[in-house]
Amino acid sequence: MRSIYIKFSVLFLLSASAFGQVDGSKSGNVTIKAESDTKTTLSQSTSLLLGEQTDTPKSLLGDKKDEISMLPKEQFLSNNNIKIANKINKSLKEGSMDLSQFKRDQFLGDVKTNSKKLKIICRDYQYVDGDRIKIMLNDTVVKYNMILEGGYHGFEIDIPSGFNKLDFIALNMGTSFPNTAELLMYDDNDQLVTSSQWNLYTGFMATLVVVKD
Repeated sequence: MRSIYIKFSVLFLLSASAFGQVDGSKSGNVTIKAESDTKTTLSQSTSLLLGEQTDTPKSLLGDKKDEISMLPKEQFLSNNNIKIANKINKSLKEGSMDLSQFKRDQFLGDVKTNSKKLKIICRDYQYVDGDRIKIMLNDTVVKYNMILEGGYHGFEIDIPSGFNKLDFIALNMGTSFPNTAELLMYDDNDQLVTSSQWNLYTGFMATLVVVKD
């Protein structure tokens, strides 16, 4: 009877020990799983902080080339070609390669008239590039700063009797050398009195003599 009791006690202790190991392994699994999750989270966070490459959709970044492009490339190049061609043409037409020939005053001739007033009309007959002139009658300024445009424009002026001198002084040469202009002069009956052209370096003048009877 004593031996049976001892065997029963041993079996009971062994079964209790086995039960405790199983329960402990479950607790251990939970703990390991938690540690595994923690390591994974830290690993992912660290990769982002270190600047590890990620696949970012292009739709979020946008296409920088499309943002920069404002005009079609063909149109932009075409406009540039036109501008370059115009610069070359105006240089050839207005003789910008040899400026020494324009560094002199130019005499436009003399005319006679009975008109009380004269209409003076000017324009830039070459490339319209911002040429400006000053106009003087008998050494008195009548136009301080007249811009020469592509179309004719001008003013009327009273002409005293006798000998009169009209000076057209080049204030600049615009963006294309030299200062170029075409002059038309009409009487008070809208009859053409004279027409002429000049090509002047800055500071030089074209002179027209008007004799009124």
